[in-house]
Amino acid sequence: RQDPLRRADLLAAGPVEDAWCPADSSSSMCTCGDCEPAKSDWEDLQAAVLAGDTKALQVADAAMAQAKSRTDAERMEALERLLQEESVEDWWSLQLGAPTKSRGWQACDATVPAVGSGQESLVAAQDFARGVPGLKDSILAQFSELPAGQQWPGLGDTCIGLVVAEADRVLEDNGTVKETKAVLRRWSSTWAKATKKGLEEDSHKAQVTSWHPGRGGVASRASPQQDSGAEDWLAKSCEEVEGFKKAQVPSWAEAVLIDGGLEADDEFIQRTVTALRQQGVTGKSLLELTLDEQIAAGIPLGPAKLLTKKIQLLQEPQVELPRFNAADLSDLEDRFLNRRINNKNERPFEEREAVVESVVEQMEEIQRKQTNKPTVLALYSPRGTGKTSLIRHLAKVSNFSESRRCGRLLVFDALTIPPTLLRKDPDLLVSAIILWHLCQIFDGYSVEVSQGPPIGFQTTRFSDLVNILESSRSSPAVNSFEAWVRLRCRIKEAVFEQWLLVTAAAFNATPACPCLLFLDQAELLVNRKVDELSQHRGQKSVFTQILSRFPQGLGMFSAGTVNILQDRPSDEYTMLKVQKAPALEPLSLQAARRAMKGWRGTQYQEEEFNKFFLFSAGVPRLLEAAFQTRGELASTAQVALNAMSNEFESSYADAAPYFAEPKVALSLVLCSAVRWPAEGNQFVPGTSLRWSDIFRAGAAFPNNKSVLVPRLWWCKDTNIKDALQNDLKQRNISLEGLLPDLLELLKGQERGATERGPLWEGLVANSLAVRFRLHCVARNLSPEVTWVPFSEIYPTEDPHLRAVLEPFEVCWSDGVEYPSGQGNEATVMSDVGKAIKSNRNFATAHHDLLIPVRRKATGKLEFIAAQCRYGKKKDAGGLKLQDKAKKDNFEDMQNVLLQICSESEGWQSFTNKTWARRQEEKKYSLMSCETIIAQLDVLKLL
Repeated sequence: RQDPLRRADLLAAGPVEDAWCPADSSSSMCTCGDCEPAKSDWEDLQAAVLAGDTKALQVADAAMAQAKSRTDAERMEALERLLQEESVEDWWSLQLGAPTKSRGWQACDATVPAVGSGQESLVAAQDFARGVPGLKDSILAQFSELPAGQQWPGLGDTCIGLVVAEADRVLEDNGTVKETKAVLRRWSSTWAKATKKGLEEDSHKAQVTSWHPGRGGVASRASPQQDSGAEDWLAKSCEEVEGFKKAQVPSWAEAVLIDGGLEADDEFIQRTVTALRQQGVTGKSLLELTLDEQIAAGIPLGPAKLLTKKIQLLQEPQVELPRFNAADLSDLEDRFLNRRINNKNERPFEEREAVVESVVEQMEEIQRKQTNKPTVLALYSPRGTGKTSLIRHLAKVSNFSESRRCGRLLVFDALTIPPTLLRKDPDLLVSAIILWHLCQIFDGYSVEVSQGPPIGFQTTRFSDLVNILESSRSSPAVNSFEAWVRLRCRIKEAVFEQWLLVTAAAFNATPACPCLLFLDQAELLVNRKVDELSQHRGQKSVFTQILSRFPQGLGMFSAGTVNILQDRPSDEYTMLKVQKAPALEPLSLQAARRAMKGWRGTQYQEEEFNKFFLFSAGVPRLLEAAFQTRGELASTAQVALNAMSNEFESSYADAAPYFAEPKVALSLVLCSAVRWPAEGNQFVPGTSLRWSDIFRAGAAFPNNKSVLVPRLWWCKDTNIKDALQNDLKQRNISLEGLLPDLLELLKGQERGATERGPLWEGLVANSLAVRFRLHCVARNLSPEVTWVPFSEIYPTEDPHLRAVLEPFEVCWSDGVEYPSGQGNEATVMSDVGKAIKSNRNFATAHHDLLIPVRRKATGKLEFIAAQCRYGKKKDAGGLKLQDKAKKDNFEDMQNVLLQICSESEGWQSFTNKTWARRQEEKKYSLMSCETIIAQLDVLKLL
């Protein structure tokens, strides 16, 4: 009935068959069959147990027996559930309705008369202690040892309240029965001294009523050392201890050992006291005692270690920290941000506004909504895309300014937690995270909370904070911070409360000021799985274990390289709800140029910049390497490429193995080249790999629902490049046509439309053929016999172009052909096969491309003619005769004509009636190929 696990047993057991019936006046077991065992029954049962009713105890014992198979976690969960449902902090406050008194004192009120003899009080305490094996006997034994005539004169019921209250405190802290006996021994000794000095009952009552229990510790409780008849040994300074006489040293040592958690080991304490007394140790010699000297004198190892530590602490100089004043704090940004993340510099922030807006909106919504579990907004992106810069930017937006100003914005890098601690209790880790945050914010200052003693904060290692939390009950406090942790931060909920109280005292923060958590490098927690599945059979991780322990309504944002939502069995985890934030994408050419100017590092001329940008795919980390080159040739493309190559080797070592596998490398390069759809939980075409694994390694980067693979990843490795070329050659697809070698192109002398034309035709034809090939590979289809709707190979949002393509399906299993030789130019009148025909070998070809299609309705094979134009589109005059089957044939062709122009798609305005009519008949449309060619800017170099 005293310790939380025992109380949870009764709840976890559930209603027993013979439930206690409050309506049964005979106080016997209920057999009426009409009594619905409910919470009120349990309340009455508890009250009856307190009153010592035999039948009630039998029912309680039956409930306990049913709970034996429960684990400690299940029992505690049952207790916590009840407390949450009732919105109370204390089970006994619920039962007895007196939250301002200790539970032991409430029990004393409920079980003994207001005025009674010591014997009556003793009997009442025995009834109260019946649920704890050995406690009853201990009370009898300790009180019977008092000298005759000193057993209760003038003390009465109040002493019983004190002993039960103190025993209850020990059990509330999950103390053992052995420890509880030691508490009673200590108290009985103190009462004997108090009796001899003739203390009156009201002095003891004053001690009891000054004890106000709360969650996480006791505000101020009576103790033997606080008795006016006993020395406050633990408050002695080093100078005072040095002046101790021989008779004082043993008493001081006893107090130290009891405070250090050895109160249950009476033999150890007595041996220590006896040894010090026999040796005649004075205060001065005490301060010089070493561990070895104590052991040689007969002091056991455990007590010797405690005494040695206490002596060392006494001799350490005490630093008085200045009182915190928010107005004097000039380095708040360092305290809440710069010290916590590995990105301490302000970097250009380009093309991230939409992500910031989405995160802010969702974070505010999370705080408004009342959910039944904590919620985290999770962003995942490959390394080097600017996740830490995003956290830095978010932490400084105006929407979170009040939380930032008041110390309630907690920025935390998961790397701060040593890997060896990740298997610790999640509640313990959450408490340590909050304490670590407060130590960072108030480093070097003390804060006074609620008229209590000032709390001195200093930057502390995370592992040290964990040690302080774990040892807070049994170790002597080193300083005001540890004393505060021992007293106020015993459980996670108490730490949350102290976070609010400390920041309210220091910054005048209001209750409405929200607490926020920004977590960086979340993958370090996600990757650590725990050996437990969720109720939906999903895999739990340290990430879910820790974040699920934060309060509901607290705004949490995490950033990492791992897709937290992948493979989850439902929309919510068992203990934690996860929402998705937009991924960070590589920068566009224009944004990269702005970033170069904002970085104020190496500045490149436009042509040099364009060269290396196309090899970087706009990945911020690679661009940053290029912006920091040094030397005489720093602003050349070749030096920039070398710098990016070095960055690839140092930061993206996990990506290299994927390109060593020819099949995987081919899929990655092709998907990047033609903007193939790619979501984290989908598979890379032709492989068993998920895109999320590729993103995590940095082998590819999400980009507008597709992917980008930097050319730098593969183009400088001749083995990879040769393997790609040979594989595509067998499929009649050209790697050079799909991804032209920029540096080779720039060695040529010709620039302009003439040079761009054939390259543009090759990009279009090979991109279409590759998309058909990927479609078949992703679905494990045979290309030779597969026909796919044209609109699936070429997705477009334009209604006119979609209507033009809708009647057709395609099979391009033979890739791309390049007719050559006099009289072999491909036309709409040529035989239709399964290869896209390019007339690049004919300088005056009538149509640039002939695209084979089949009509869905009739199965008729035919060509769609295409005129390729990189740049400005042709008007009706430029399209003259393009609607004819051949130059020398003046009959209108029935085939569809596409003008493939990089800048336009869909409907074109015509004043010419012939072309206007042809467009209305869905025989003409503009087509940009922007949705299937990743780097259209490649031709701008020419």
